[in-house]
Amino acid sequence: MGQHAYEWNEMMAMSILGTFPVLIMYMVAQRYFLEGLTAGSVKN
Repeated sequence: MGQHAYEWNEMMAMSILGTFPVLIMYMVAQRYFLEGLTAGSVKN
């Protein structure tokens, strides 16, 4: 291995683990996102 060798398996594993908090937060807050989007489109 050279000086600038990459550990692709570790990089891919960390990128997947890094997306989990974002996905979990989206799943928790999805209801509020949709309510906000539909509230702006309804006229009274």
